[in-house]
Order: sequence, then structure tokens, then C-alpha cells
Amino acid sequence: MMDPKQAAKVIMDLQPFIKKYGMWVVLALSPILLNIFFWRAFVVPIHQKLNLSRNAEILIRTKPEFESLIGESSRLLSDWERKGFGEQTAIGVVKELQKLAGDERVQIKEVRMNDNSQGAENVASGFTKTSVDLEVIGSYNKLARWLSAVENKPGVKIESWSMGRSNEPNQPCRLNLGIDVLLKNG
Repeated sequence: MMDPKQAAKVIMDLQPFIKKYGMWVVLALSPILLNIFFWRAFVVPIHQKLNLSRNAEILIRTKPEFESLIGESSRLLSDWERKGFGEQTAIGVVKELQKLAGDERVQIKEVRMNDNSQGAENVASGFTKTSVDLEVIGSYNKLARWLSAVENKPGVKIESWSMGRSNEPNQPCRLNLGIDVLLKNG
């Protein structure tokens, strides 16, 4: 930083230059200075207002989308409550699968709960993933309807399936099915 005596000396040394060329410097710089002044005074505020109105317009346009997504989310949660497994445990899932089997007149021959269903691996906050392997026998049409009913349950993901011939009389098909079920905690 310059001390005041040095600053005064510099100004005194520039005085002859300013006297000689000052008017030309002022004339040369005045358009630039006026441009900067008008830009700051008029263009920048208008630009800020335009950006604000564009942002408001975007918010107004997206608000109905957000509201519909929130409504859809609420509907999905209520569907989960209504269509989901009544008892949110592995045993409750098996009971519900057996009830669906009775409704579609198929027979569950074997149920295997995988190890992760006992420890209940946390998938998302508030949910537990349970894996179930099933062997189901019945006619092709009845097995297809039962599989469709299982697949339409909220939180069910079919991991694997295979269909083959059954050795049981009057039950031509055997379905081996592996599913993952998301259950609510608590």
C-alpha cells in the first residue's frame, strides 16, 4: 500500500500528462463508462426479472406434475395396504400364498424359506426382503392364474421360475417359483 506522500507525488507527476491528454482520455473512455452505467442500471435488473419470471413459470408448470406424483404415491401406498399381504411376516406371506392357491385350485407341495428371510435383509427404510421358494402343482391354466395373482401382489418380485411335468395324477404341471417379497417393518 502506498503512503499518502507517495500517492501525492504520483498525482503531481501525472498532472502535466492529465492536463495535456485528459480531455482525450475522458472522451475515449466516456462511451465505455456510459455503456457500463446503462448496462448496470437497465439491462441487469430486466435480466433478473426475466429469470425470476421464467423460474416462476417453470414452477407453475411443474406443480401439477408434482401434485399428481404425490397423489400417485399415496394411491400406491393405499393399494399396498389394501392388496398387500395382511400379516407382514414370512408366515403371513405363506398363508396368503396358500389362500391364493386354494382360490385357484392349485396345490403348494413344498415351501422353502431362504436364509435371508430369517435374518431379514433390510432393503429400504421401513421394509424387509423375504425370499420364498415354492413348488406348486396344478393344470397349466390354473397355475397361470395363480402366478398372475401372486405377481399382482404389491411388493412381490419373481426371481426365478420353471415349469415342468408333474408326477401327480390329475395335476399335469409342476411350477418351481422363487419370489422376493418386501414386507413393512413393525
